[in-house]
Amino acid sequence: PIDPDHRCPGHSPDVLERIAAIPKDGGSWTDLVPTRPDLLLPSMRSKLERGTMSFCDTYGRMAWKRPAPTIVRRCDHPGNGRYLHPEQDRLLSVREMALLQGFPPEYRFLGTLRQRYAQVGDAVPPLVSRLVALHLLLLKAGLTWWDVLGGRAYPRRLVHEEVFVPGKGQPALLQEVG
Repeated sequence: PIDPDHRCPGHSPDVLERIAAIPKDGGSWTDLVPTRPDLLLPSMRSKLERGTMSFCDTYGRMAWKRPAPTIVRRCDHPGNGRYLHPEQDRLLSVREMALLQGFPPEYRFLGTLRQRYAQVGDAVPPLVSRLVALHLLLLKAGLTWWDVLGGRAYPRRLVHEEVFVPGKGQPALLQEVG
């Protein structure tokens, strides 16, 4: 079956040439400086002239063995972040970005292609939403994560090197504010 959300926007020939010149598996526009300076945009040249290499994730490829970037509202153009496919010369599709956010594969987005990208970028990842909802339910029931998980929700050593033992009470860092 064809997935209507596994679509990418079309790009001009100049943009496609720039994308194709960016090294696979983690490259970005900064890699074009020594190899293809003719493909740099005026804004990129300006950054070089000023000696500022900010926004080096624009026109960036994701890397297979690195964490994915934060998916944001304007993830529908390579100039807005590190949203290029690690190997293929294209932006990630709406579906690929949605999977990175934790949406189930069968979830459908509505609207134009730009609106679909915006829906993914604006969304709170589903797993985070579930955890917030569960936390609210626990609070409503007068429980904490500590109560539910019996102290297993936290690592044995905390940032301040405090060691806790289940059943001996919560260290000060973990007590409820109230």
